[in-house]
Amino acid sequence: EGATQLRPHRGPVPDNEGATHLSSAVPLAQRSLTEGWTIVVDGQRTIELSGVLVLGRKPTMPPEHPSAVLVPVGEGGHAVSKNHLHVGIDQAGPWVLDAGSTNGTAVIKGNGEPEPCRPGVQMRLHDGQRVSFGDHSLVVRRRPA
Repeated sequence: EGATQLRPHRGPVPDNEGATHLSSAVPLAQRSLTEGWTIVVDGQRTIELSGVLVLGRKPTMPPEHPSAVLVPVGEGGHAVSKNHLHVGIDQAGPWVLDAGSTNGTAVIKGNGEPEPCRPGVQMRLHDGQRVSFGDHSLVVRRRPA
């Protein structure tokens, strides 16, 4: 009782003159997941993330990423391995990979619990996520569009 019944429309589609129309031909402005990312190391150094970064005590160029940017971290200590971890960006967004370090790498989950990275396995990161490595850390940030 009182319910509106919908009937299939038969005949020409009304013009709806004066109505607001959204054109499906105009794509929404959207930024690629590869754009606008940085990492902040130990709350002090901000580094653009536009390819692969190799962080370590004395990082060297990995053969699988010949155009990587080398980022020395933990010089003079032994908590960070020579080539500790890789941080990169691809079409799915930022990622981290432990490069077989001695003291490990962990992604800090939303509840504050560390999730250890298996050496050689990429783990996805999101805006604001912290990564702990040796006695250092980094945070992944995305600049506003």
